[in-house]
Parts: sequence; C-alpha cells; structure tokens
Amino acid sequence: MGPDEEVITKIAIPDEEVITKIAKIEAPTRELTGIAVKVVWVIGICFSLYQLYALQVSPQDPWILRSVHFAFASVLGFLLYPSTSRSPRNRIQVIDIVLLLTSLGVLTYTLHQFEFLAWRLTMVPITTDVITSTVLIILVLELTRRCVGLPLVILCAFFLFYSWGGQFFPSFLWHRGYPWSRTAGYLFSYEGINGMTLGVSSTFVFMFILFGAFLQVSGTGEFLVRISYSIAGRFRGGPAKVAVVASSLMGTISGSAVGNTVTTGSMTIPLMMRVGYKPWFAGAVEAVASTGGQIMPPIMGAGAFLMAEIIGQPYVDILVAAIIPALLYYTALFWMVDIEAVKLGLGGLPADQLPNFKEVLLRGWLFLVPIAVLIWSLVVARHSPVRAATFSMLTSIVVSWFIPEARMGLVKILDGLERGARNVVSVAAVCAAAGIIVGVLGITGMGVKIAGVLVDAAGGNLFIALLISMLVCLLLGMGLPTTPAYAVVASVVAPGLIKMGLDALTAHLFCFFFACIGPVTPPVAVASYAGAAIAQTSPTKVGWVGLRLALVGFIVPFAFVYGPSLLMRGGFPTILFTFFTAVVGILAIGMALQGMVFQRKTNFVSRGFFFASALLLIKPGIYTDIFGFTALVAGFALHFMVRKILGKKADRPAIA
Repeated sequence: MGPDEEVITKIAIPDEEVITKIAKIEAPTRELTGIAVKVVWVIGICFSLYQLYALQVSPQDPWILRSVHFAFASVLGFLLYPSTSRSPRNRIQVIDIVLLLTSLGVLTYTLHQFEFLAWRLTMVPITTDVITSTVLIILVLELTRRCVGLPLVILCAFFLFYSWGGQFFPSFLWHRGYPWSRTAGYLFSYEGINGMTLGVSSTFVFMFILFGAFLQVSGTGEFLVRISYSIAGRFRGGPAKVAVVASSLMGTISGSAVGNTVTTGSMTIPLMMRVGYKPWFAGAVEAVASTGGQIMPPIMGAGAFLMAEIIGQPYVDILVAAIIPALLYYTALFWMVDIEAVKLGLGGLPADQLPNFKEVLLRGWLFLVPIAVLIWSLVVARHSPVRAATFSMLTSIVVSWFIPEARMGLVKILDGLERGARNVVSVAAVCAAAGIIVGVLGITGMGVKIAGVLVDAAGGNLFIALLISMLVCLLLGMGLPTTPAYAVVASVVAPGLIKMGLDALTAHLFCFFFACIGPVTPPVAVASYAGAAIAQTSPTKVGWVGLRLALVGFIVPFAFVYGPSLLMRGGFPTILFTFFTAVVGILAIGMALQGMVFQRKTNFVSRGFFFASALLLIKPGIYTDIFGFTALVAGFALHFMVRKILGKKADRPAIA
C-alpha cells in the first residue's frame, strides 16, 4: 500500500460515534457469531442460487417466484435485523425464530393451495385464506419496520384503515368500506403483496443488486472511488468534486441514497472538511450526490425497472430519456461545489495524497468491462434487464481472474451470492409493503379518484397540475426509499398527469424524479441525516443546504415536461441545442444561488436576473431562450456596473 492509499484508507474509517449515529439512520443488522453466521451465509447463498435457477434455468410461475422470494427475504430479515434497538445484537431471539417459521408456514400454504388461490382470493376467499393473508400482512409490516423504520408501516396502516373505513372520509375519497375478508384476500393476490412491486423485486431488482454485490466483492467499487480521486482530487475543492463523481458512479450501482451516502461519504466527507468545507456543506454535497444515483443511468436503482413494468416500455427507453436530466443534475452540483471552493479560497488535495490516474487506470481498467457489457446488452443487443445483469455478473467473475488482487475464487463467488441476498432483504420488504398500498388503491378506486381530483383542482392548467403533483409526490414519498415512494406516486399521481395529456413515460419520469429527491427534501431528509451523522453536524443545516444544492432536481422535471427534447426526443440538432441552453441555465442558477460571478461576489439584483435566466433557459423553447439570454446579459451588465461604481470594494473576495 502506497502513501496515498494509506491516507485515503485511514480517513475512510469512521469512528465509533459516527458509526452509532449512522446506525440510527440505517437499520442496524446483527453482529452474529458462531453457527448463526454460517446459517445466515448458507441461507443467503441458497436464496441467490434459487433466484438464478428460477430466472435463468427453469422459469417459475410469477406467484410462486414472488412467494419464495419474500419467504427467503423474510427469513434472512428476521435473522439479520433485531426487533428493537435494545435487542441483543449478537444472538437471535425466540420471537425471530417464531416469525421466520411463520413465514415458511405462509409459503407452504401458498404452494399447497396455489391452484385454487388465483380464482378465489379476490372474490370468495375461504377462512384459511383470510387467516394466512392476515399473517402475511403482519409479517410484511414487521419486516418493513425492522428494515426501514416506522414511516412506511404507518402509511400502510393508514391505507388498510381506509379500505375498511372509507365511509368516514370526505366525499371525494368516500367509499362504502370493505370487510376485512375481502381486503385480506385481495392483498394476498396478484393485485396486492404478490403483485407487480414484489415481482420487480424478485426479477430485475434482485439481479442488479446481485450484480452490484459481485462488483463490490471484485473490487470495482474501490476502483471507481480511486479513479474519481485521481481525476477530481487535484482541482480546487477536490474532495467535494470527488464526492460528486464517485457518488454518481457508485449510486448507479447501489441504487440506495442512504447506503451510498454512508459508503462513499465515510471517505469524502472528512476529506472535504479537512480542506476547508464547512461540515454541513460537506454532508449536503455527499447526500445530494448520492441521491442522484437513483436517476443516473445505466441502472437507476430499482424504481426504473418498476417503471418499465408499469408503463410497458423497454427499460432502455427509460435509460435514454434519463441521460440529459441526470447530466444536468450533476453538472449543477459540480458547478456549485466549484463556486463554494472559490468563495472559501480552497485548493485541491496534495499530489502525494492522490492516486496516479494512469497507474489506477492501467491496473484496474478491466473493472470497467462488466459495466460496458451491461450497457452493450441493454442498449445495443436489447437484452432483457435480467439477462443483461446475468451476462455482466458472469463477466465480472471472468474479468477478476486477470486481476491478481481481485481474483474471485469459489469462496469470493459464494460471498458475492450471500452479499447480494443480504442487500435485497430491505428492498423486498418495502416492495411488499408498497404492494399493500397499491392493492388498497386498486380495491377502493382511490387512485382513480385522486387523479380526477387532480384534474379538477388544476382547472385544466398543466402547470398547476404539475405543482400539485410535485407536492403530493414529496408528501407521499417523504422518508420512504425510492422504490415504494415511486410505487405509491405512480399509482396516485401519474394517472392524473396522463389525463392532463402527458404521455406515460413523461408522467412517470416526473413522478420518479420527485420520489428520488425525497431523501434530500426536508424535514425528513434521510440521506442528509446520514451525511450529518458522518460530518457530526446539525442534520437541519445539512438538510437545508442539501435542498439548495439539489434545487435543479426540482426544476428539471418541469422542464422536460414542456420540452421533450430533454428526454432525447426530436432531431439531434434540437437535442444538442436544448442541452446547451439548459447547461447555460445550470451555470446561471449556480451563480444565483451561490452569489458569485467570475470569482467575485455579486449583488442581489443580479442574482435575481441570473435565477430568472436559469428558469427560462432550462425550459426548452425559442422565446424562453431569447428572454433567458437577455436576462443573463442583464445580470452580467448589472454586476459589472455595480463593481465599477463601487470600485475596489466590489473586488474584495466573497466571504463564506
């Protein structure tokens, strides 16, 4: 290990206090010992092997696949996640054994009654169906509580109450109410827990999480971080730019805003503070960069696969449409990080503390081959996401044999299988919980009603409808992981936008963006809380700074609704010009929010012109572009006029 590696490795290890704070944000797993570790290891491997067999060798009926998938996930979940924060972390309790055996009992009943369940559940469920479904709902809620906390459980409980007590709600949400037997049977069916959301978890999501696990085991994640340091570390404010680059690369693999914040943030946040960034700014940069991984092609987390399933379009169409919005998001963040470095007078990291780009690339370029295979499989060969992920995973194994320090033998391959199974537990839990919400929306017709209310409230005005939709998406997705947040808003908000005239892809991408931004939206900004835990600063400060840094993420969805060229629609010249004007708008919004022009502090009025220019330029259109460039020129003119009038006072560097 060279001196640069020693420095980076040392900084990457958070102390016990930081680990404790992080544990309050991410559900802590048990630290098992002895035979329990081996049991979990074997179960995880069996889980992954079953999934590979069912998806690649012998296709299973979707209901059976989903039931077995959740059973495996729940068994692992009850073994890995303690029931409360006070529960022992080093051993399994009796209640955990009872719950995992109950999960196996539900699976046994499903397999035994499979031929009869499909036709009787939604209409005439028998008593044992209702009992089994009730038990399954309890298991889903308990597993979700352990994995991701109470917010999603409370939301599910509200929807369950709504299914029974619809007569207690206002007129536009009123319904006669359904007996528990009808609700329970419906939620046990393809329309509820065993429906589309769990189906996505058991197919696309599992395979990509498994692929990500193999990349981690092979050392690809470490390579991506090191290559980010070698590229961006030497520039002013280098660690913050490393955070942007590394988190965008890691985020598209991990698909978890909080997990990505903790993983890359444990290294980048201390380095940012070391070179002079304020703790709250450092935490916010990492949180915003990690959150953007959900919209970053080629993987885009679990929600993109769910979208492909809902709207019935190829995943590659979603991938292509998301390229420009993702680039705008990260361009804005990179630009504001640079301006902050100028304000603080920060430099980059010393050369002796950075990996050499050529050396890192020469030693590890093979790590990029699996990702290249993935992109080729999805975009060129047009393979299904499951097949593309499988090819890429196999490629990562083969490639590792040519890198001595990363070579994957049998033990490492088994570790990859087990790690992938572990990582999918929380996703399976939230997808099953989202199935409860989607099922209640279906049985009560609440989704259709809200769509009608949205259209009526907007009065036929698309912009008002988009504003209302944004607020509903942020409210429903507050504190939830991206996948269940998107599953909910896709059922509630997207139909209304489609009724307003938007095509399905645009409407669902709009909802998806705001579901993704939830982790950095106060007051429940879970990714910002994770960043604050590592930076050891106020979560509130991190949350509000993060909101400012992520502001472009709130503007871009409106822009691509009015300008489809931002979604790669139209001729190449149109797309290129639209992208150019949007980037100029991004630069303008950075100057407006950070109050800096050409390394000098600017005045309040100029900032107003820059902000107006940004809004106009990001939205495609000839008239908005003309007015946008006019406002930009006016902002520059006013800035230089004020500087000339004030003389030397205007030339003083900005104060942080």
